[in-house]
Amino acid sequence: RVDYGLPNRLHLGIAALNADLGKLLLPNELVNKPGPLDEIEHQMMRCHPLLGIFLLKEVAFDVPRVLAYILGHHRLLPDGYPPLRNNIFFESRIIAIADSYDAMRSPRVWRQPLGQDEALAELEKYHKAGAFDPPLWVCARHTFLEFNHTLIKNRNHQSVDLIA
Repeated sequence: RVDYGLPNRLHLGIAALNADLGKLLLPNELVNKPGPLDEIEHQMMRCHPLLGIFLLKEVAFDVPRVLAYILGHHRLLPDGYPPLRNNIFFESRIIAIADSYDAMRSPRVWRQPLGQDEALAELEKYHKAGAFDPPLWVCARHTFLEFNHTLIKNRNHQSVDLIA
């Protein structure tokens, strides 16, 4: 059972905003590499959830639930990271699907943003592989379809113009 009370919603929001914080400690050349990552680069990138935890603890932020949500946000499939012994919190799964959608719909150094249909098709592959519980997938898909409004379209157009 997921607690949707105000404290947990705040914890979820803090975790979502800080999920990729650890990437700040990785070299820019790695985070913005225009091509595929080699095995060593993949290993470095997979450290970012742990690095984010270290950064938050460095500023005396120590709310175990938030840290656990951050840690699990890339641990959905067997090849997810970092390796964890416990079950993944549902909140981590919420962060994961939102983070994945945002990453697909946003421009990257190595590619243009995916269209709405492409991003949803890609997420559906993850869902079919067992990454997302059926209720989460249904809610997320509905939300992403509703969220595809002018603000996002304008943001993507402006970002694409910056790349070109």
